[in-house]
Amino acid sequence: MAVNQPQTAPETPAPHVTGVQQVPDIPRLRQDIKLFPGPQHRDGSPSWRILDPIRNRFFEIVWREFELLVRWAAGAKVDG
Repeated sequence: MAVNQPQTAPETPAPHVTGVQQVPDIPRLRQDIKLFPGPQHRDGSPSWRILDPIRNRFFEIVWREFELLVRWAAGAKVDG
């Protein structure tokens, strides 16, 4: 009588470790996304609206997200 052994996933070799942490690249922003100025908030801070034509939706963002988008560079590294 055969005994069923639990199946385990084959072991994958560990990546070569050089002491340097791998940092992912930032993906490209889609070229069809449009950014428009939005209404001012009650506290006077600005807002912006993003149009996603594929989803046919607008998204409202505030100053912090706007600053992140204007500094976005494809291929840049993400700081951990």
